[in-house]
Amino acid sequence: ISSGENCTMKTTCGLLSGGNPGARRGIRLTLLTLALTLVASAAFARPPARSSVRMIWNPERQRVVLFGGSTPADSSRKRTYMNDTWEWGGAGWTRVATSGPSPRAGHAMTYDPVRHETLLFGGVTGAASGETWSWNGANWLLRSSGGPAPRSDAEMVFDSARNVANMCVSSGVA
Repeated sequence: ISSGENCTMKTTCGLLSGGNPGARRGIRLTLLTLALTLVASAAFARPPARSSVRMIWNPERQRVVLFGGSTPADSSRKRTYMNDTWEWGGAGWTRVATSGPSPRAGHAMTYDPVRHETLLFGGVTGAASGETWSWNGANWLLRSSGGPAPRSDAEMVFDSARNVANMCVSSGVA
């Protein structure tokens, strides 16, 4: 439920921050309805609140794939990094893996339609990673621990004309 409460608070604050002060009563009524809906649905499975997460659309399996991320920093500025894999199939979230790449945030992901898998590169858990992983819908496989320099906050896209994944370099090189 804490995940639902965080989401509700952010939604409420964001929607109340603007608008006509004379119309706030109507806005509050709408937000109250939305807040009750989010809290009531908190019992359903879904990824915990996180940041620096990546999600990729798999068009063949008709699923969104979500991996990793980190919790917001606590009062001591410490983050908890995650390595869970979730999929959204249109009706709800399903946790499909808790093993594979080490916990990380700020990684790059893309879908490779030639090999029918999601690719993941890099990320950070204190130090940047240079690993490349693939997700086939059931298992993660380490493809390489060498290659591009370790980094975080890069972006990846698949070039269908050349059948290669391209990475846009970021300032997050270790």
